[in-house]
Amino acid sequence: ERANLFLIPQDDYREWFRYHHLFADLLRNQFSRTEQKDLHQRAAVWYEANGYPDDAVKHVLASGDIQEARSVILRVADAIFERGQARTLLGWIDALPVQFLLNDAELISLKTGALFLTGRIDEAAQFLMHSKKISPGHISATSRGWLLSLEAFWGVAHDHKKTLELAEEALSLIGHNYPLLRIFALNNLGRAQRITGNMTVSSGIFREAIALAQKNGSCLHMLTGLGELVSNLYIQGRLKEAIDLCHRALDTDITTGWRLNPYTSLLYIPLGFFYYEKNKLDLSRDYLVKGLEASKRLGLYRIVGREAELALARVHYAMGYKEAAFLLLQKDRHDTYPAVPPLTTLRMDAQRADFKLKEGNLKEAAGWAEEAGLTPGDPITTRREQSYYVYARVLIAQERYHDARMLLDSLERFAREKERHGSLITVLILHGLVRLALKGLPDALPCIKEAVRLAAPEGYFRSFLYEGANVAVLLGEVRHRPTVFVDGLLRAFGSSTAKILCGGLPDTGLIEPLSRREQEVLKLIADGLSNAAIG
Repeated sequence: ERANLFLIPQDDYREWFRYHHLFADLLRNQFSRTEQKDLHQRAAVWYEANGYPDDAVKHVLASGDIQEARSVILRVADAIFERGQARTLLGWIDALPVQFLLNDAELISLKTGALFLTGRIDEAAQFLMHSKKISPGHISATSRGWLLSLEAFWGVAHDHKKTLELAEEALSLIGHNYPLLRIFALNNLGRAQRITGNMTVSSGIFREAIALAQKNGSCLHMLTGLGELVSNLYIQGRLKEAIDLCHRALDTDITTGWRLNPYTSLLYIPLGFFYYEKNKLDLSRDYLVKGLEASKRLGLYRIVGREAELALARVHYAMGYKEAAFLLLQKDRHDTYPAVPPLTTLRMDAQRADFKLKEGNLKEAAGWAEEAGLTPGDPITTRREQSYYVYARVLIAQERYHDARMLLDSLERFAREKERHGSLITVLILHGLVRLALKGLPDALPCIKEAVRLAAPEGYFRSFLYEGANVAVLLGEVRHRPTVFVDGLLRAFGSSTAKILCGGLPDTGLIEPLSRREQEVLKLIADGLSNAAIG
């Protein structure tokens, strides 16, 4: 460098240098193709041995040795996935000859996994279909297990009936010799068990996957399993544990290395949803925005960003930013790939219909239910559960109380049988409103009492607030159990009551407008009087 010999420093310590690109080109032209190939291969070996997989693959591809390029890509793939660089892996695989790729089950499985991670679901499905054309004699048991696990991953998104069978076979084929593949298969098996309703089994599998990931130093797989586990806990009614696990992962000592992984920020998405349920809306919004930004940075917007925007739309609506909420849903709908799973589309449309119902647009909400082909006697599945809550609200608004009760009976059986106690809270509240309309207060109170019993220890606030001010009338009868939780809900409803007194009803999603007397009762409840005292 001091002699000005075309050297350019690569660090501040003057330990790494490279030749000026013009001088490097001159040197390359001095070597034959055979010599250049040998140099590229030697460089690839050195870079891989010293922890520079990107440069290793670049040089081995430049050498033209396709078989060696395949070997290097397979060896470094786990590290690339771990760093959140699925797009980089796709670029390497796409640099290989197409026919070479299509006859190699291991490369197909790698490309399919990378396509899934980058949200290119339709292309991933095409490669899965092509893999079935490869002769069984040319696919190892491990590769077949990896492909079946990817097929199970696709099946979860589409609510496929054979998903659990595929996930179990995949895990059996992968065995114990390839821990990272086994962790991936375990996470898919946990998802499959969840959609079939086996929540306790599902959570146990996710915990096994997390433990194995920690043992093998895989932050990516650990965080994937953790994200799935906390979703289970929320559904099972264990909101506090779900929040605690997210915070512990986000607050882990940086010296351990876990916090440095780019995927860690994705935990802000479930955490934001959990704080929405706790009715801490500012915190919820901040976390969801962080998680959404992380999903875009990592190229995972199509995988998890949609869910973040759905949750953010709920937060905006609850905060009174209704236009922003509708814009998020509209943007999300228009950004969707043509091959997006139909159940995802159903969830987005259901949320929009729910907001329309809150706006008093029953006609549009009912039109959504009719277009979706929903009926009160439909069998309930985990993937369609949220949409049926919206449908129940539509039936109540239409005063089709007996149909609503039929649907809610199915939802209640489903929630109880599958240990979905968090979901059961919403079902019980809606049941209470239907019973109030059909038979009056005495018949409605058991539902509200049980909902409060399940919700109070964990802080499920929004489940009550979302259903409108009629719920406050029911809560006034149970405020003695437990006082702090119910009083907190009544205070939240009380802020809406102030709007009533200032002229006009609040946007609380009421089943029907309150009479003047009902408005007076709601104000007295918010002021602390019991129903008996009101008279």
